[in-house]
Amino acid sequence: MEKPNNGRVVLQEASVLRKGGRYSEAVNLYSSLWVNQRDQFNKWDGWGYAFSLRKLGRSCDALPICQEIFRINQDFIQIRDLCGWCLYDTEIYKKEDEIEKNEAEFLNAANEIIHLTSQGQYSPFT
Repeated sequence: MEKPNNGRVVLQEASVLRKGGRYSEAVNLYSSLWVNQRDQFNKWDGWGYAFSLRKLGRSCDALPICQEIFRINQDFIQIRDLCGWCLYDTEIYKKEDEIEKNEAEFLNAANEIIHLTSQGQYSPFT
């Protein structure tokens, strides 16, 4: 009898928690696996982890996860949009005086969002 893959079981539990809005609990499960068993993650698991982090107001932590998943799955629209939202949260949604301090970062983030996403219902493009 084949032994079930523990990492996949935990990722399925994390997905159920995420879908139930229990983001903090989901992140606890995702984070341990991300560090120790990243090879267990598929594109949806990575998206779920980053999504949960963003829901907790941790877009800075979610962005590198999005970027890693994007490098492997460049056609994955959901990760492109989530990466765009994380960029929006971290670089665009700032007070005007903060933007003026480093206009180049703001413009680079805006340009990256435009290249990552297209206009749509769930997109930060607009």
